Amino acid sequence: MKTDSQLQQDVMVELKWEPAVHAVQIDVEVEGGDVALTGTMHSWSERDLATRSAWGTAGVRNVVDKMNLVY
Repeated sequence: MKTDSQLQQDVMVELKWEPAVHAVQIDVEVEGGDVALTGTMHSWSERDLATRSAWGTAGVRNVVDKMNLVY
C-alpha cells in the first residue's frame, strides 16, 4: 500500500499529464487514501478533468473537490 506522501505525488503527476488542467493551481492533500483538491479553476470542464484525473490514480479511495470556480 502506498503512503499518503507517495499517493500525493502520484496524483500531482496525473494532474500534470492532463493538458487542459492547470496543475500548478491545484493543491493536493491526502489522508488515508482520501484526496482533497483545492485551488482555483477557470471552467467546469477543467474542474471535472482534475477530479477525474485524481480518481484515475491507483490507490485513491475518495476525492473531495474543494476547488473554487472563477470565470
